[in-house]
Amino acid sequence: MRMSVPVIRCAWSDLLLADLSVSVVFCYDRALDGPGLRAGFTAALAATPAFAGRFRPVGADLELVCDGEGAEFRELDSPLTLPEAISRLALLESGLVDHVDAPAARAGRAPVTRVRLNHLADGTTVLGCSWHHAIGDMSSFTTFMRQWSAASAGEPVEPSLLVEDRATFLDAMLPEKDSGRPGFRVVDERESAELRRVAEASARANRLVQVYLAEAELARLRERFEREAGRRLSTNDVLTAHIVSTVRRLDGDYGGAAGAADAAGAAASAPPAERDLIVPVDLRRTLGAPRETIGNLLGEIAIRHGDVAPAKLAADLRAAVEDFADSHLTLRTSRAVLEELGPEALDRCVPLGFNPSERTFTTSRWRGFGAYTAEFDGAAPVLMAPAISLPLPWVCWMVEGFNGTGALLTVAVPAALATRMRSAEGRALLHSDRAPDDELPALASAVRRML
Repeated sequence: MRMSVPVIRCAWSDLLLADLSVSVVFCYDRALDGPGLRAGFTAALAATPAFAGRFRPVGADLELVCDGEGAEFRELDSPLTLPEAISRLALLESGLVDHVDAPAARAGRAPVTRVRLNHLADGTTVLGCSWHHAIGDMSSFTTFMRQWSAASAGEPVEPSLLVEDRATFLDAMLPEKDSGRPGFRVVDERESAELRRVAEASARANRLVQVYLAEAELARLRERFEREAGRRLSTNDVLTAHIVSTVRRLDGDYGGAAGAADAAGAAASAPPAERDLIVPVDLRRTLGAPRETIGNLLGEIAIRHGDVAPAKLAADLRAAVEDFADSHLTLRTSRAVLEELGPEALDRCVPLGFNPSERTFTTSRWRGFGAYTAEFDGAAPVLMAPAISLPLPWVCWMVEGFNGTGALLTVAVPAALATRMRSAEGRALLHSDRAPDDELPALASAVRRML
């Protein structure tokens, strides 16, 4: 008897992400067993078939047919050592990940999940993973990784929650009232064309900068910010405010950087510009959805700020987190705006974080998702990091650092600003709380160009 194939009807919020893929690497300091990983991968896909589906356009909607045909697993040898491989993550083509072609996958012509197992020359391993963003967010993928890890070890695999009608599922959980603003901008044809130009030029115009803050340095930074703010702050609040404020100063926005020639002259005498900070938020806890729910349960905090002290920005962010449901939840308003505009307007709806002309800064905070529980052959990863194929400017990805300690920040900025971040002045600002005798993990010291 032929079993029915689950079909997931994507929500409008998934459609906003339907031309994006997400790619990460898991680095292991030993050789991993390829056949064992492949068998575990197959078992995990059986538990969460969304990662092996095929997209099917249905009018203005998008469906994910979970038929088991949309996943790819490749195993290759690499001449790189582990430090060399990690160093290449600051490049757009690391050679460690097979990135999902999101537009082709959206049209049903390409895999939605691609895995590449890299056996390195020094007996270590890099596991490169890429998936289509419309399948789910980082929380969804870490659920899948836990399943994969358990299946590879012959342990019971936790279930996941596949929602076949995501829009109805969300509607049932959303409060009647939210912040009253949509979670996207509606742009005209001129700005839409300009945004396409920025995206197409991003690989030439922008660079990736990796910054590692060790555990002791991070503790000092948080202690200082809490003392200056006069309140408790999370590590994520502190990291976000620190990197945003530092980048803005190096860019000449606030206080000016000595090398920021483009901010000289008349602009130097102008009042400091106000900028938007966008911080994506996992809504599972806010909405009461199970952790294992597969999908894009994402909202965002939006803070408009000027030249304020970094500790003040961190405190404002903490207040926004605490008042999120009342002041920053946008999904119900977003849906109402889309219904009024009609489905043909979806292509003109742009996430709030993509506003390069205004230098809107987005920080994707992947800390706390349990990435370092992805054990294979009894080994936890020594590093999990993003592998960026589309370096849109003014974006930062934050993850735990080596062996789950400290923090690794990967920042996409214009090329000239990347040079300033790597300068002596930039390093001093980025590592304002590093002590001369701070001990760094051996891998951090061995990775070329990591700040």
